[in-house]
Amino acid sequence: MSRIHDVFFQLVENPEACGTYWVSLIKTETFYGGPEEGGWWGEDHIPIATKEVATKREAKLLRQRIAKLAADLSREEQQDHSARCQRQLEWAEARGMDADDVFGEVDGPTLWSVRISRRPPREIRGSRSYE
Repeated sequence: MSRIHDVFFQLVENPEACGTYWVSLIKTETFYGGPEEGGWWGEDHIPIATKEVATKREAKLLRQRIAKLAADLSREEQQDHSARCQRQLEWAEARGMDADDVFGEVDGPTLWSVRISRRPPREIRGSRSYE
């Protein structure tokens, strides 16, 4: 390290080394993959927004602030998903039909999360074929 670095760390209380951290809002969409082996599911992880910050401390504080938003969004999505499934079930039952025969297997609810990473986030698509 350089002399300037050493002097700075002596003069400044609790300095933090700079780095690059990405704080990202991630949408996770669950999908029904197929009936094999009793049914299987997959997930797509889609970055919606991201912010680059210089320190881990800053990243953790930002994640903390966004976590409530992610939890609220997930809760709303779960409620909407449950209500939509209930409406489909009631519609089919009122007509003496099996909801699965009419609508097929329903994908799962969308979930939201906040992640910290050292690289910009990338979209990850789950496999659409049974392996």
